[in-house]
Amino acid sequence: MSHLTPILSEKVEALEEMQKCETRIRELRNKIRELDKRLYKECKHDWIRDMACSDDDLSKKYCKYCGLRYYHNYK
Repeated sequence: MSHLTPILSEKVEALEEMQKCETRIRELRNKIRELDKRLYKECKHDWIRDMACSDDDLSKKYCKYCGLRYYHNYK
């Protein structure tokens, strides 16, 4: 069984590293959301229809200046 110890130890280290990465990704997503909200408030948008959108897309418009989609969740 002692031959399993290094493998188990390596697995625990990998799981801890994965958890750190997931936490960092979550933090970055939240930061991007906050930056998008600031952009939405500060940009003088010029909304352009995106012809590549399909009928079931949530937003068919984007701003030509900041690139944000026209969503109501920024308000």
